[in-house]
Amino acid sequence: MQIHCKYSGIKGFINLYEYALKYSYMITDKAKGKAKILSFWAKHGLEATIDAFPVKKSTLFLWKKKLKDNNGNPEALNDKSKAPYKKRQRITDKRIEEFIIAQRTEHPRLGKDKIKPLLNNHCLQQNIVSISESTIGRIIDDLKERKLILANAKVYLSGKTGKIIERKPKKKRKKIRRKDYQPERV
Repeated sequence: MQIHCKYSGIKGFINLYEYALKYSYMITDKAKGKAKILSFWAKHGLEATIDAFPVKKSTLFLWKKKLKDNNGNPEALNDKSKAPYKKRQRITDKRIEEFIIAQRTEHPRLGKDKIKPLLNNHCLQQNIVSISESTIGRIIDDLKERKLILANAKVYLSGKTGKIIERKPKKKRKKIRRKDYQPERV
């Protein structure tokens, strides 16, 4: 027996269906609670609502305005992100970055703990305030993202083709053991 979908011939139906599924769960429980409070306000009045729920009068009017502006769509009552618009950017001296780039290009496997004493000497000579070891690690990560220094990649030379090939790290799997089984020493 074959199963036929009556919508299979309609172009874009699957995308529309996926969007409907995606947006049907976009109304959070908090937004539903706010809508419930607003309906209580419409039915019983302002004083009863303020007595029944821990909300201020201004908050109720704000929620009502949000609903009105979005044509009664309860999704407008969802909480917005409270993250700041402009996040703090790390500011480092260009001379420190240039020193780290120079050291890493000369010695690619040099870590933050080995760079720290070298950088302290360099900062004393240049009259710059030195930075901590963890900050050096963060700067190295930033430089790798900006591709100013090479990321630690394991490479090998192929004997057949003569090309340099980058090895991708293998995912380590957890050992599977039977419950309460301890191997005996042999």
